[in-house]
Amino acid sequence: MKPGAKTALIALSVALFAFLFYARTAGFDFVNYDDNNYFYENPHVTQGLTAENIRWAFEIHGPSMWVPLTWLSHQTAVTLFGTAPGPHHLINTLLHALNAALLFLLLRRLTARTAAGLIAALLFAIHPMHVESVAWVTERKDVLAGCFWLLTLLAYDRYAQRPNWKTYLPVALGTALAVMAKPLAVTLPCVLLLLDFWPGRRPWSWRLVTEKLPLFLIVGFASFMTVRCQLSIGAIGDSAVFPMVGRIANACISYSTYLLRLLGPHHLAVFYPYPETIHWVRAGLGLILLLAITAWVLIRREKSPWAIVGWLWYLGALFPMIGIVQAGSQAMADRYMYVPAIGIYLIAGMVLSTTPLRRKGAFIFIGLLCLLNVRQVAVWKNSRTLFAHALKATEGNYLAHNNYGLTFREEKNFAVAREHFEASLNIRPSYYEARNNLGITLADLGEYHAAIPHLQFAATNQGSIDALYNLGTAYLNAGHAVASEACLRSAAERDPQNAGIHYNLGYALQEQKRWAEASAAYETTLRLRPDHHDAQQNLNYISTQQSDAWRQYEAGNAFRESGQSQPAERAYRRAIELNPGLAEAYNNLGVLLGQQGNHTEALRCFEAALTIAPEYREARTNSARASAALTPAP
Repeated sequence: MKPGAKTALIALSVALFAFLFYARTAGFDFVNYDDNNYFYENPHVTQGLTAENIRWAFEIHGPSMWVPLTWLSHQTAVTLFGTAPGPHHLINTLLHALNAALLFLLLRRLTARTAAGLIAALLFAIHPMHVESVAWVTERKDVLAGCFWLLTLLAYDRYAQRPNWKTYLPVALGTALAVMAKPLAVTLPCVLLLLDFWPGRRPWSWRLVTEKLPLFLIVGFASFMTVRCQLSIGAIGDSAVFPMVGRIANACISYSTYLLRLLGPHHLAVFYPYPETIHWVRAGLGLILLLAITAWVLIRREKSPWAIVGWLWYLGALFPMIGIVQAGSQAMADRYMYVPAIGIYLIAGMVLSTTPLRRKGAFIFIGLLCLLNVRQVAVWKNSRTLFAHALKATEGNYLAHNNYGLTFREEKNFAVAREHFEASLNIRPSYYEARNNLGITLADLGEYHAAIPHLQFAATNQGSIDALYNLGTAYLNAGHAVASEACLRSAAERDPQNAGIHYNLGYALQEQKRWAEASAAYETTLRLRPDHHDAQQNLNYISTQQSDAWRQYEAGNAFRESGQSQPAERAYRRAIELNPGLAEAYNNLGVLLGQQGNHTEALRCFEAALTIAPEYREARTNSARASAALTPAP
């Protein structure tokens, strides 16, 4: 077999190896952590690839970073395959399998050692720390950015051998696509500088830096856009909450912890809570480990140049996610290792491929990782399995309690859901998402007054449309229609296309017997959702109430004309009770009361009529007469 054919066969085998271990994710569900924001509750994704959605993909917005290429990939997949989770999991799996094959081809070319490239590619393909990036639909950005990262390195190897604008263009394009998939690929130009040292052995000159200036401009623009996105949603950590000294200590711990988990992956979880206190001993030990390895690779830089390249690849590629600029509330995340770990795999491949005994040990270790991979992939089957595992693997995990509680709430097991939301708040009382979810759950249990303080906290601190809607609904169920109206009007102003908000606003107005405004809210609901049965039913009820009020008003007029003042007064008051917005009933009741000499109450009726209908001339004239009757003669 020709060398080229053999290399291609090995690459294909690596891809198949990775695919087989992740193929079962095609039967997995979405999870209730970010998949909703990135996918199944995001209309810009679920509506597929349209001109409006393409424009939206490039704009500044949440839920986190500027990732236009990732958005486009989701939209295209929806257009082709629909919104069921299976195909979207499968796309992630295919991308990861492709990445494993590309990594083998890249390292085979860089190291000129088939065994080194194969060991590194298999570690990448199967390591349990990468399960999160593959089995989580939200992390499409990881596998997509990883793909363009590797393609860019392959293109750069060609450029380094034949530098010209034609070979440079694929490098620039690959860099742009990588950062558009995930801007944390901003260190890619720095990795190209490492490859100039080894295996490129390009003589040092400023030209090596200046030739990469267009690439630095590309990643700089992506960084700028990402910061704008994260500032727009408040995702960048406050220095008061995450002080710099704590961030540096956590970075030392994280760098060393990632390394240890590459050697022995254990207690892996979807979310690692940020420590409440600084673990100085762990930070110190982590720093010592980092300095020792750095010293080792520097000492061996002549004999083992690949070691310093791999080590600096790891340190540099991970730096944007290490927490010096804190984004989110996690201390670390397995997904951050998708690309940085390649530097360690490079070192492992070079060390373990030198003798038959070492190669045998490498493949035994890979076999053990296969067993761990099977177990870790199963964790991502659904939200229930994911967060049950996170609670076992970590301590003080307020987010895991919250999201685990959501799985019970979806099953209407409100009692157990309540326990987990309360457990989350016992760990972090300020966690507004758990407060919001606890409030909703208490409302589900009929404890509306107990729900309101939690929902008030969430609405005040989160300020989201959902929080306002939930608070308004709780107020409504607790019998506070005026407070409900204020919340729901605010929510409707921010989300005018939400039929549910308009419906509940209509109900709050209906409770206040403000029939005309309630009717308008229900009509808006039906315009947005023509099949909304309850809105149509309530609109019919209001129509009946208004008809009854008008009939009472006409009866009052008939009684008054026949001189029956008491029946007339009762009829007018009944009309006002049925329809507080009936200005004519207020006016005629005022006339009747004035005729009886009760000018004070008559004036109140005329003023009520004018409040409803400021241009009501008859009521204005009657109001002036009542005022005059109450004014003492000079």
